[in-house]
Amino acid sequence: MLKKHTKDNKIIVILICVLVFVLMYLLNHFTPMHADDFDYSFSFMTKERNRTIVDVFYSQITHYQILNGRISTLGFAQLLLLLDQKTIDVILSFLFVLLGVLVLYHIEGRVRNISWVKLMYVYIMLFMFTPAVGQSYLWTNSAAIYLGGVVMILLYLIPYRKVMADYTDGLEQKRGVIYNAAMFIIMLLLGFMAGDAGEAMSAGVLFTVLGFLVYFRLKKIKIQPWMLGMGNILGLVALIASPGNQKRVSGVGGIRLFLIPKRFALVSALFFEKMQFFIVLGTLIIILAYVINRKANTKVLEYLKSLPGCGYIYFLGALASVYSMILLPFFPSKAWSFCVAFLIIVLFTLGKEFENYIFSDKYKKVVAITTAVIVVTFGGIYMNAFFTVKSANFENDKRLVLINQAVENGEDTVTIPAILDYNKYTPYEGSGELSWDPSLWPNTSMARYYGFKEVIRDDNPLHYQ
Repeated sequence: MLKKHTKDNKIIVILICVLVFVLMYLLNHFTPMHADDFDYSFSFMTKERNRTIVDVFYSQITHYQILNGRISTLGFAQLLLLLDQKTIDVILSFLFVLLGVLVLYHIEGRVRNISWVKLMYVYIMLFMFTPAVGQSYLWTNSAAIYLGGVVMILLYLIPYRKVMADYTDGLEQKRGVIYNAAMFIIMLLLGFMAGDAGEAMSAGVLFTVLGFLVYFRLKKIKIQPWMLGMGNILGLVALIASPGNQKRVSGVGGIRLFLIPKRFALVSALFFEKMQFFIVLGTLIIILAYVINRKANTKVLEYLKSLPGCGYIYFLGALASVYSMILLPFFPSKAWSFCVAFLIIVLFTLGKEFENYIFSDKYKKVVAITTAVIVVTFGGIYMNAFFTVKSANFENDKRLVLINQAVENGEDTVTIPAILDYNKYTPYEGSGELSWDPSLWPNTSMARYYGFKEVIRDDNPLHYQ
C-alpha cells in the first residue's frame, strides 16, 4: 500500500511542488506577451491603459456589454496584466502547482491522503496530455481562463467532494444553522465565479454538481441549500445572457440547430483525437478490473454500478464540457484543459482498484522501473518544450529591439520578423502568429499597445541575422 502518512511523503510532496513551480516558472519567464494580452492591457471603457483595480472594474462593465460575459476569468486576466511580468510568471506558476494539488485532492477526497507518487504522475499527465500547454497554462490572458478558471472550479467543488469523503468514512455532516448559512453565502459567490468562468467549463461544473446531487440522493445524504448550485447557475446565466456574448455568437452565425448533428460528430471526433490516451487507458482499467475482481455470475452492468461514484461524476462533467461546444462553431485547443483535469481524476479514481497490486512488494521493482522510464520521458519532453519556448522568446527579443528603435525614431509603422518555430508549449500553436495582413488581429493589438499605425510581418529570417 502507499505510505501516505509518513514525514518523508510530506517532504517529497513539498519538493515536487517546488520543482514543478521552478519548471513552470522557467517556461513562463520565456513566454512573452501575445495577442489578447495587448488588448486586455487597455480599458474597454476608456480605451486607455489600465492602471488600477478601479480601471479594471469599469473596463469589465463595458467588456460585458460588448464582448462576452466571462467576468471572473477575464477580469482576473486584466488584473494580472496590471502587474509586472515577473509577478505574473510567479502567479501562473503557482496556479499550475495548485491545479495539480487540487486534482489529487479530488481524487483522494482528503489532504492527508495525498501521495507524492500520484502527485508526480498528475503533473506529468497535465503537462504531457494537455493539447495546448502554452495557451492553457503560459499565455497570460488565456491562462487566466483555462488555468485560473479550472482552479476556481476545483476550489468550488471541494465541499461537494468533502461530503462524499465524509460519507465514505462514516462521518456525519455539519448541520449547524450558522455553518450552513455561511456555506450558502460562500458557495453562492464561488459558484458564480465557477459558473461564469467560460462556456465549456461552466457546462462541465453544472453537470458535475448535478452528478454530486444524484449521488447524495442515492446515498440518502441530506442535501443542504448550499449544495444546490444556485451560484453556479447564476454565473452561467450571467455568462450566456451578457449582451457581449449574444453579439459574439450572432457574429459567427448564431446557434444553428440544423448543424447540431454535424457538430456532434465533429466534437466526438475531436474528443477521441485529443483525449485518446485517457479513453484507451480508462477502458483498459475497467476491463482489467472486471477480469481480476469479478465474482461468479457477476454481470457487466452490476460491475459498472459497483465502480466508484466519484469517477462517474467527474466523467459526466468532462463530457458536458466537451459536448456543450456543439452549440458553437469553434472549439479551441486551449479549452481542453478542464476536460484533461477531470479525466485525470477519473483515471486515478478507477485505478484505485489496482493499488493493492501495484504498490505491493511483488510489483515494487516493476513500478520503480516504469516510473523511472516515465520520468526520463517527461524530462525529454520538458527539455524540448523549454528550448522551443526559449527559441521563440529569442526571436521575440529581436522584435522588441526593432520596436523600441521605431518608437525612439517616432515611426508609425514597424516591420518585425515572424516567429516560425513553435509547438504546443508556446502560445502561438493553434492561435496563430502575426497575420500577413497588418489590418487584422493580432497585428492591430500589438500596434495599439506600442503606439504604431501598423505592425508588418516579415517571414524572411535572413533579414534579421
